[in-house]
Amino acid sequence: MTLSDDEIGHLIAYLRDVGSRLRPDPLKRPAPGASIARGREIYHDKASCQTCHGRSGEGASGPAIGNPGFLSVVSDGYLIGTIIMGRDGTEMRSYHRSGNVSLSQGEVQDLVAYLRSMGERRTMPSRRVPFSESTVNEGKTFFVQLCASCHGSEGKGSAAIKLAGYAPSLNNQEFLSAVNDSFLMATIAIGRPGTQMRPFAKGAGGVADLSADDIRKIVAYMRSWEGQR
Repeated sequence: MTLSDDEIGHLIAYLRDVGSRLRPDPLKRPAPGASIARGREIYHDKASCQTCHGRSGEGASGPAIGNPGFLSVVSDGYLIGTIIMGRDGTEMRSYHRSGNVSLSQGEVQDLVAYLRSMGERRTMPSRRVPFSESTVNEGKTFFVQLCASCHGSEGKGSAAIKLAGYAPSLNNQEFLSAVNDSFLMATIAIGRPGTQMRPFAKGAGGVADLSADDIRKIVAYMRSWEGQR
């Protein structure tokens, strides 16, 4: 098929118009007909997600999947895949045929829609990790082994790392007062796409296989910096 000069011009004009339009968020692909209300019922009743993730997604024995920071960096595909297949080596079981509860495709989409609605909240229930001398000491051991190469053993980084333009200082009072424990846990668990921060959660395919309890201990160590000068 051969296009005339006029047809080529029209095609180029159309492509330029498409390119100028506001693009949808690549992380979010809302399913037509998905219901937040049905998703809420599935979360609380049929799938019992609240047992591990908290009534409002603030986390319990499992991570805080309702944290806006987590939801801002995770794709719908990741959420759907995790719900259907579960997470190997963790308490997150499949919600497909081999799991404890079988969800249909529509129910999975409803559940994702409900999770996405949590990301629109301006605030969320605060959660503080268990804090004691033993959890802080164990968290320091994990931090020194896994995090110190980029963030420094006390979270203050190093001159060379700062010059490289990544791995910010975490032992920073402004930063620590601005973030909650759920955000810190989610960042450690799944990393930060587009940065050098890789996932550390078990089954996430990152640089370590930390359990939720291990991650809580790292956060407890980070919280021990509060009030320091």
